[in-house]
Amino acid sequence: MAEGKYVEEKYFAKYRDSVSREFVEQLLEKYTSCHIAFESVESKLTVAEREDLYEMIDKSSFLSPKQKLEAVVGLMMIMAGAFPEPIMVSHLEKVFGKEFVRVIQGKRKELGSGKTGSRESDAKWMMVFPKGVDYSPKTVLIGFSVPGKKMTAMLEPYLGLKTLGRGEFLIKLYKDAPNRALLYVALALSILPLRGIRFGAANREVLKGKWKQDLSAYGGILMDLRDFLKLRFRASGLPDRAYQAVLESLRTGTLPMGMDVKDPDHVIQYTISALYVLSKEVEFSSPGRMSEQVDKLIAMLKAMGELVTDDWEKKWWDDMFSRCQAQL
Repeated sequence: MAEGKYVEEKYFAKYRDSVSREFVEQLLEKYTSCHIAFESVESKLTVAEREDLYEMIDKSSFLSPKQKLEAVVGLMMIMAGAFPEPIMVSHLEKVFGKEFVRVIQGKRKELGSGKTGSRESDAKWMMVFPKGVDYSPKTVLIGFSVPGKKMTAMLEPYLGLKTLGRGEFLIKLYKDAPNRALLYVALALSILPLRGIRFGAANREVLKGKWKQDLSAYGGILMDLRDFLKLRFRASGLPDRAYQAVLESLRTGTLPMGMDVKDPDHVIQYTISALYVLSKEVEFSSPGRMSEQVDKLIAMLKAMGELVTDDWEKKWWDDMFSRCQAQL
């Protein structure tokens, strides 16, 4: 193995003893003789980001030790700028999802037609989801800048908050179970296309010198929901370099490669970044375009909310979503 490939060496070594020496030598031969077809992905990732990707293979419950070894070598090929063999792609799909195969196949066609991708498009190949989402209850003081105020204002007619009060409800929501926080965000998104436009564009972007007509008309409420998730879960969203990849995923209706919709960490981090992108891009300013985008986010957040096990509460949420949809 090449010097400096500590991350790759670690995961390769972990599984090489699970197969025959002959099989290991065959894999090494495939790796060392692979054809470099595109710019190295490895150069665009930090050591920690590469570690995260190999760790996903390591933790996969869908692959045998032999398959994990093949997947590790396949990922090494991609890192180097080569196409892995079909069997390796099949294993990697089980770890990183179907979007992985779509991107691989698209890259093959692109190079086969003589086209070359940009550095930005190459960078979309791999997306590492930050770890460290904090699900513990949070204590907040209701001040002028506490995120979630616009959300509660928009939900007030549906939740009957006059007795409890918006501020008290929001304090309770920060302390409530994490799945309920996600369900309330999903509920707000379900009425956002027609009810959220009254909050206007994101003021912070206007203060930076941007024209309102160049920003999403829904920016105010989108940034409030995004900041609520960031504070409630102490999460930062995806790295800044993922902005174009998230924008492309919203435009095409596909999820970034490597995203697991069953992983709450992934859903929260992606939603935070998606809300930010939607708040800045004027192309999502119409109710129709906004509905298309938030429907996908609602589905993911509701799936996380299904961790609620109480039958009465499940019925309450179903009735609430139906009521919101009926009044649009």
